Amino acid sequence: AVFKQVLDEGVVASYDAKIETPAGPKHFTARMAPIRAGNEVDRVMVVVTDVTERREAEAAQERLHLQLQHAQKMEAIGQLTGGVAHDFNNLLLTISGNLELAQSCLDDASEGRAFIKDALDGVQRARDLTQRLLAFSRKPPLRPAPLVVGTLVESMESFLRRTLGETIDVSTVTDNAQDHVCRVDRAQLENAILNLALNARDAM
Repeated sequence: AVFKQVLDEGVVASYDAKIETPAGPKHFTARMAPIRAGNEVDRVMVVVTDVTERREAEAAQERLHLQLQHAQKMEAIGQLTGGVAHDFNNLLLTISGNLELAQSCLDDASEGRAFIKDALDGVQRARDLTQRLLAFSRKPPLRPAPLVVGTLVESMESFLRRTLGETIDVSTVTDNAQDHVCRVDRAQLENAILNLALNARDAM
């Protein structure tokens, strides 16, 4: 179609082509110019240029640009998460302080103490969550230490159940895991396990 346009209209035109080869795709740009004999187009000169490297460089630059955008977005999310978690943590301190004061006003036989204890347990779980959010936003340096992996996984089971929701059945198997001691950063390993669980839920 481009060749016909050059012949019929006598204009300069170009088109891009992609050819699959055993070594991978090759990209070319073809430019066409009419050569006249009198008033008629007698011939067409075609100049073909291999632009594979340029296209690959442009694709690599686009990937880097997308990676930069993603990194900037994640940084903004981290800052937002840190701010919300910090404010939420302050609210939890107020709630837990008042609950502890209320608990001290009741005698040991009071039924209300059990309710307050449940509320304080909930506050502690919320604190654990805010600490994870703060760790995500701050990106702290790794602090590896000896850790029994099985014990860590078992301690996260109730947290995973609440996080994944009631529609997900969580089964924890830690056979012989008490013998496995690793030198890892506890917070990072917890985040890795949580992310694996969330990805598994989303995949289902």
